Amino acid sequence: MILYLEEALSHHEIADALRKLGMKPQDVMRKAEPEFKEHFSSLSERSDAEIIDLMRQYPKVIERPIIVTETEAVIGRPPERVRDIL
Repeated sequence: MILYLEEALSHHEIADALRKLGMKPQDVMRKAEPEFKEHFSSLSERSDAEIIDLMRQYPKVIERPIIVTETEAVIGRPPERVRDIL
């Protein structure tokens, strides 16, 4: 388990989780977070790599929990989804 609010994720870790989820960076963001509103207003003008770098700087915007295994990932909301991956 990685507590990514305490321990920064690498660009690769975020990109790998997104690939396993089959989602874009925008799909796993908490858009109601003040940091989202302050730092992510121009998403359409940024590349996925740029957005991932911003996600590293402001991890509160990342939806949680995200459960990642060697081959797949799932956003753990609702909690029943976690059982699907275990």
